[in-house]
Amino acid sequence: MTLELFLHPELALVLEERTTCENLFKQVCSRIQKVHPDCDSQQLLKALVEREASTSTVTPEGVAFPHAIIEGFPGASIVVITARDEVDFGPDQATPGIIFCLFGDAGKPWEHVRILARLARISHSEQARNRLRESSNPSELLQALLAEDRSHG
Repeated sequence: MTLELFLHPELALVLEERTTCENLFKQVCSRIQKVHPDCDSQQLLKALVEREASTSTVTPEGVAFPHAIIEGFPGASIVVITARDEVDFGPDQATPGIIFCLFGDAGKPWEHVRILARLARISHSEQARNRLRESSNPSELLQALLAEDRSHG
């Protein structure tokens, strides 16, 4: 499985300013709706907020994996984000500098798990995280993620 099938140029973001988790999720859902116009961005937002409220997806290394499985979602999609400034995921949480936001179809939970596992393997390496963070724009970020994905066989 390669990530290229689940990435889209509109779904890469380089955040320059401080924001909250909820504002970031709103921005993510708006972008997903542009790529998948039949999706309800409010339903997506609700699913992300509920998932994050149940258990934080932020790792101590500063990578977050917010995700939601939606009934009938038209195909798994990854929104890849780097943050130059703080994204507030709540008290007692590490501040993520890299965020992989994943949406998947409830009818294909195995696909969702495999994508999360692949993203976790890629982001395990400090060098990979640094290369992603060094991306200066969304296009570079997408290319950096694709290069990391290819390097993981």
